[in-house]
Amino acid sequence: MEGTPFGRYRLVELIGRGGMGEVWKAFDTATRRVVAVKVLPRQLAADPVFEERFRHEAFAAAGLNNPHVVPIHNFGEIEGRLYVDMRLIEGQDLEHVLNAGPMEPVRAVKIIEQIASALNAAHKIGLVHRDVKPSNILVAEDDFSYLIDFGIARAAGETKLTATGNVVGTWPYMAPERFTTGQSDTRSDIYALTCVLYECLTSSRPFPGESVEQQIAGHLTAPPPRPSIKRKDVSPELDAVIAAGMAKDPEDRYTTTTEMARAAQAAIANDGRTQSAKPGSRKTAAGTAPLAPTQAFQDEDTEKHWHKETKSRRTAKAQPVADPTQAQPVADPTQAQPVADPTQARPVEQTSPPQWAPTQSGTPEHVEKAWAPTTAQPAQPGWAPTQAGTPEHVAQAAAPTQMQPAQTPPDAPAPPRETDDDAPWPWYKRTAIVVPIALVMIVGAIATILLVLGGDEEAAPGGGAPPEAGAGPNGTFSASFGAPTQPNGQPFQNASGGTETWVIKSACEDVNGKCVASATKVDGSVTTATALVLDQVDGRWEAVNTKDGKCGGAASTEVWESMSLTSQPDGSMEGEFIVRSTDPNCASNRPVTFTRTGDVESGVSVVDPATLPARVVSPAQGLFGRYQEVDTYKDGNRSADVSFDISTYCLRTGDRCLSYWANPGDAKILTFAKNQFVLANRVSDSTCEKGGPAHREITLQYPVPTPAQDPITLLTGNGHYTITGACPFNSDFDSRVERTGD
Repeated sequence: MEGTPFGRYRLVELIGRGGMGEVWKAFDTATRRVVAVKVLPRQLAADPVFEERFRHEAFAAAGLNNPHVVPIHNFGEIEGRLYVDMRLIEGQDLEHVLNAGPMEPVRAVKIIEQIASALNAAHKIGLVHRDVKPSNILVAEDDFSYLIDFGIARAAGETKLTATGNVVGTWPYMAPERFTTGQSDTRSDIYALTCVLYECLTSSRPFPGESVEQQIAGHLTAPPPRPSIKRKDVSPELDAVIAAGMAKDPEDRYTTTTEMARAAQAAIANDGRTQSAKPGSRKTAAGTAPLAPTQAFQDEDTEKHWHKETKSRRTAKAQPVADPTQAQPVADPTQAQPVADPTQARPVEQTSPPQWAPTQSGTPEHVEKAWAPTTAQPAQPGWAPTQAGTPEHVAQAAAPTQMQPAQTPPDAPAPPRETDDDAPWPWYKRTAIVVPIALVMIVGAIATILLVLGGDEEAAPGGGAPPEAGAGPNGTFSASFGAPTQPNGQPFQNASGGTETWVIKSACEDVNGKCVASATKVDGSVTTATALVLDQVDGRWEAVNTKDGKCGGAASTEVWESMSLTSQPDGSMEGEFIVRSTDPNCASNRPVTFTRTGDVESGVSVVDPATLPARVVSPAQGLFGRYQEVDTYKDGNRSADVSFDISTYCLRTGDRCLSYWANPGDAKILTFAKNQFVLANRVSDSTCEKGGPAHREITLQYPVPTPAQDPITLLTGNGHYTITGACPFNSDFDSRVERTGD
């Protein structure tokens, strides 16, 4: 058999590639059989941490004797690269299987039972997998299933095998304790396997959202989802199984994976008869979870908000109540609302442009209007604001933001002590001398105590102490948001500000001083996020998140929120909260100030920032500043030049960004993924220059320059522009976008 030589093997075909290595279909010349060979990537071969993890996978998997763990034939080192020789499984991973849509409950439970058996075998010898997910489950003929990739498995209690101490795993399947205490035992695998069961039943992940922040918020604050709401043919008994397996408190979960699988099997066999999800557990309504001291908007699976208890000192403080009869501001019609996840098959990414309806060629209207050829014209007035969720400035339109008054120290000194000036006291006993000296000594003693207990920190306004110079924010913060404005600075009519409460923890590396902070929202509804990760970038704290939503009842859109803050000497942070979306009519800017009000509140779940993965710098971040765009059409016509001010917002994973292109009369939105920018607002309806309706459709894409540039000086791409209606036009075009300044 032909193939690339690798020791005694011939590497025939690359099957897959992951964080721990490449998997090849290979021919073993010694045993004369076709196998799967996993090889450590060449660029990681010299990394001792990755080598140790790779060896650990081989030893862990080889030590398991279970039919649902892929058998290990051999492992070792060839040409300075570690490898594992495994049985080749003919099939596909569960993630690809679920692309076709949700499974029937009987089939889903059958697969989960097999993986539960494999995990139970690992748990019996003290191994925790830590990365149970659909892509690590292989489904072969007759749905015979295997658990793969023990590359990050470790013995319970063993030191973590990571170079930086980061959490290892996949966010949508990680148990809450993984984010808070860093605990990772068999119960974390039980939680993850229950997440996989939910995904098998619905073809959607337990909690919505693609960003790290959204996933963390879901695991920490949202109740376990209910598959019966997604699918009517799923028994409510399975809701109870999901609720027990995904309980926030590990003690409330099943004791073993096989116990969870048996409960799932009993649920589908029970046919509606009531049965306890977990033996010995107290009965609870399906979908409920232990109370936590934070509150968040629930996943769309539920029908009402899941409220959590807060400390009495905060609940005692009166909050303004929105008038339900009050009309919404006329100038603010675009409110983003969460969109429910579909239960049908996951959409396949479009790889080719849509087929354009044939039209007659004619003189394009863009020749007369410089900005028209590459931009969809908005049907609604430009620069309309947006808020994902239920914005506080709408719910409390008539209630202006109230800042908490600073507490002033008592200014009434104690009455002077009566003295007898007639007595012949020595100078050192006289009140006029002794009292001032005593006061000075008392003040000095207090200052010394404070210095010992709190270092050189000064008291911060509102309570607590500010962080040391160079350190990140830590404590409870009141976030005060100003009224939203349009991106061009124009105010919205009747818009007001709002407040939120956040608990923030930060961690800084000793080597290069880079800092990261994690934050959990306690109350407030100005932002849609319930958790944030803030990275220190060029002296500012930056956070970006995104989620699906709606603007003013229009079609679904993708809403992006960006927080950019600068630390102040008094421990507060000031900056801007920006909302953008793939709909150019949904955009707003707000000033925001985070004021420290006290220490980190006990009982609030905040992710340990030291466990967060490092921020990945996206090559798209270099697209910012003033740019000139020129589009050349295939028939030789060239549009007039048009200038744009461009800002780009990227998730901290670096793989997805939104780029906002604006000029006084237009806005154009491009999204970045898979190393290219793609126009998002592609369709619009308008009127032709000489009258009559015009329906415009534009496709446009720009590959990101290689090597990466910061700033990006030139983008070159291509697209297609079609007009149907009274002024038809149809042509391909080339686009050139050149940077002209900041």
